[in-house]
Amino acid sequence: MRLRFLPARLQLEVEDHGKGFAPQVGQHGIGLVAMRERAGLLGGTLTIENLVGGGTLARLDVPQN
Repeated sequence: MRLRFLPARLQLEVEDHGKGFAPQVGQHGIGLVAMRERAGLLGGTLTIENLVGGGTLARLDVPQN
């Protein structure tokens, strides 16, 4: 986990080195949708990406007010 207080935004990253993230076809969970909506309510964004060599990085960027 990394928390950065940058000049214009707050950034939170959560990284793991597991097998990565691959949503299944037909998967109907609302977890990521809800997290993105909550980030949007703060004027921010949530991104999820697979890391080279395995693992996942979730990054929340929220503007500082």
